[in-house]
Amino acid sequence: MREVADNQAKVMCQASGDYSQADPFVEFLYILLRDYLRFGAIEDIIIKDISPLGEGDHVEKFMEVLCMYISSFQIAEIKETVTGNEVLYANGWVARYCQYTAKRLRGVL
Repeated sequence: MREVADNQAKVMCQASGDYSQADPFVEFLYILLRDYLRFGAIEDIIIKDISPLGEGDHVEKFMEVLCMYISSFQIAEIKETVTGNEVLYANGWVARYCQYTAKRLRGVL
């Protein structure tokens, strides 16, 4: 049974872009979007609260504003889940969005 599940996971990963990465913030954003928030909420934070700040690294401000959308307990719960190890994402397209968002928040783009 486990072998069937592993094979299905591999097929799903390949079908959605076969994406892996070892960035803890990308992993945090992925879990956030997968389990807690909708994409639009992330974009609302970026447009309303981050963009007016101009260029620069705004990860800390993002985390601060995020508390208005989910509880600090939920944020801590996500942080506990993040490994920082390389992750093969089940949905590569969502993971790529998270990587792009992480770069935007870090001021790299």
